[in-house]
Amino acid sequence: MPETDLRSWNAEMIARFLAAPPEPYAEHRPVVRVIEVPGRRSGEPRPFAVNITLIRG
Repeated sequence: MPETDLRSWNAEMIARFLAAPPEPYAEHRPVVRVIEVPGRRSGEPRPFAVNITLIRG
């Protein structure tokens, strides 16, 4: 898949995650959250989706 397609797909998925109400945390069950991390080249904040599976583990 070309890089531009991956970027647009990623942006669509992050928009979906942000539009939905957050799921409650549950131990050992993946819950999607979006965090911001600095870009590798630009240093600008970029949204990044992660699965949280364990709290205080």
